[in-house]
Amino acid sequence: MKNRILLIVIFSIANLWASVPTTESLFRNNNNSDVQASLIMVTLQAQRSMNKETLEESPEDTNVLEKEVLREDDEDEKVNLKYLFSVNDSDEVEVIRVIYKLGKMSDKNIIGVQYYKNLRRYIVGGNYEKGLMLSLFSFLALNRSNEMSAFLKKNSSNYRSNQELIDPEKRDLYTKYKKYLKLIKEDEGLKESLDNPIAPKDPEIRKIVEAIKARPFLQRDPYVTLEKNNNHFLWKVGLDVLDAIFDGKTQRLMKVYFKKLNNTISITMDDYILFNGTNELPKNIEINDAAHTYSLRTSANAQLNLGSKSMKTRYNEYLTKLKENGEVQKINFDFL
Repeated sequence: MKNRILLIVIFSIANLWASVPTTESLFRNNNNSDVQASLIMVTLQAQRSMNKETLEESPEDTNVLEKEVLREDDEDEKVNLKYLFSVNDSDEVEVIRVIYKLGKMSDKNIIGVQYYKNLRRYIVGGNYEKGLMLSLFSFLALNRSNEMSAFLKKNSSNYRSNQELIDPEKRDLYTKYKKYLKLIKEDEGLKESLDNPIAPKDPEIRKIVEAIKARPFLQRDPYVTLEKNNNHFLWKVGLDVLDAIFDGKTQRLMKVYFKKLNNTISITMDDYILFNGTNELPKNIEINDAAHTYSLRTSANAQLNLGSKSMKTRYNEYLTKLKENGEVQKINFDFL
């Protein structure tokens, strides 16, 4: 029995290591099919509450007015969030985020609107807290690693993208092979005179080529490890600013810890469910920073048709409704 269990464990590890993921490939939501729709909508219910430690650890000399502000801030706040994602012809992601008062997600309840014409550009040049969240939402909703890769490239000194992990000799070999195929397609007579780069005639050169072909196209990502937790395997990413934990079998993201400028943001995701029969999202997302906890609950995920109405037009329509609702309020969920 013990030997059988040992064999199962060995085969499990072998199967997992047979295709070792990279940081970039893990942040792609590979359980989902490729997005075919031109517009993706995700809605969530969000609750913000102050961590009790923040009140308890407030300095003794905090004045009465400051303590009153803290007590008011301690009251739970709830809103509804809507995200609209669209990938344009230039492979740039456009995003509209709308915040609604709790209740029906109707125009009269809109209290905040924001538009990102080029999500990647904002992530590279904007606020890192919001950049982290938008990168995660893009990864979850669109099955893209582009935005998260850009975020990590900006904030981490040791992150390596898939492009940087490509075996240079193998890449050069197949680049030569691609040129060879193009030449013989244009002139079949060249097939006799040209040497096939991936099957050279010289035996010594062929040995070298076969060794290159046998290597994986992507080099091993040094910051991805497989670890066992009780009887469960986990993929772990360990970068200088970010740690992430993924399920060893499904590669679903479970936890993220981001550390920068003496600030730590921890994010937990669980209860992944299918919303449209083909694409899954975590139903529950909890975000913690030094002062607050944000509890998000995914309520819808739909693939729609952008149609003739551009994202900028949609944004302007939401903005008009927001202005009709009166003075813009302070949004405590703005970093989402």
